[in-house]
Amino acid sequence: MGIADSKFYKKYFNQARERVPVEIIEHIDWLEQQIAQILAEIKIMEGEIECVEDRLETFLNEYYGEVGRYFGHLDKLNKRASRVNRSKIPLRREAVGFDYSVDRNGRESIEVYVQRRVIKDREIKRLFYSLAKLCHPDIAAPEIKYAKEIFSEANDAYQRKDMTHLILLEQSVMEEIEFASENHVQKLERLEKKYQLLQNLKKTVVEKKQSLKTSATYELWQKVFRERARGNDLVREIKSNVMREISAKNSILAKSRAEAR
Repeated sequence: MGIADSKFYKKYFNQARERVPVEIIEHIDWLEQQIAQILAEIKIMEGEIECVEDRLETFLNEYYGEVGRYFGHLDKLNKRASRVNRSKIPLRREAVGFDYSVDRNGRESIEVYVQRRVIKDREIKRLFYSLAKLCHPDIAAPEIKYAKEIFSEANDAYQRKDMTHLILLEQSVMEEIEFASENHVQKLERLEKKYQLLQNLKKTVVEKKQSLKTSATYELWQKVFRERARGNDLVREIKSNVMREISAKNSILAKSRAEAR
C-alpha cells in the first residue's frame, strides 16, 4: 500500500490535487515509496553488517587468544632464519585454513533469514514506538494534522509487520513538522536529491557488506563454525599444524647452527 492510498494522505492532499498537476503528485508518491524501500534495505543491511562485525570481533579475540602467540613465534623463527642466511620457510596452507568442503545443506541460508528477521522486527518496533510518541491521540503535538488517522495506520502496519509503510508514515510526519511551508515543486526537488543520495548510500553499504563477506577473516570464521557444527575443532587442528611448523623450523635452524660450527 502506497502512501497515496492512506486515508490521511487523501484527506490532506485533496485540495492540493486540484491545483497541482497529477504527474507531480504521482511522482512525489513514487519517490516517497522508493525512498522508504531503500531506507528499509539499508537499515537491514547495516544491521547485518553490525551483527557480522560483532561476531567476527568475538571470533578473532578467541582465535588469536588460542593460536595468535604461535603465529608470533613463527614470525620470530622466520626472522632468525633470515639472519642465518636461510630463506624463510613458508607456512603451509594447511596451517592457516583447510580445504574442507563447504556445507551446502541450507544452514547458512536459514541463519541469514533468522538474522534478517530479528533485525527487521527490531526496526519495526522502533518505527512504531517513534510514531506512537508523535501521533498518539493523547500526546500528539497540535501541528501534526490527522494524528489519530496516522496512529491507526501505524498500528495496522505494525500488526502486518509492514516496515516500508511505517517508514513512509514516519517520513510524512517528520516532513509535516519540518517542511510545513514547502510547496509541491520544492518537495519534489528535495525528494529527488534525497533519492539520489540514498541510492549512493545503498551502493556503499552493499559494497561494504560484500567486502566483509568475502574477507579472509569471514571465510575462516565460516569454516570454523561449520566444522564446529559437525563436531570438529578446526582451531585446535590449526594450532596443531602451527606447532608442527614451529617444530620443523626449530629443527632446520638447529641444523643450520650445527653446520655453521
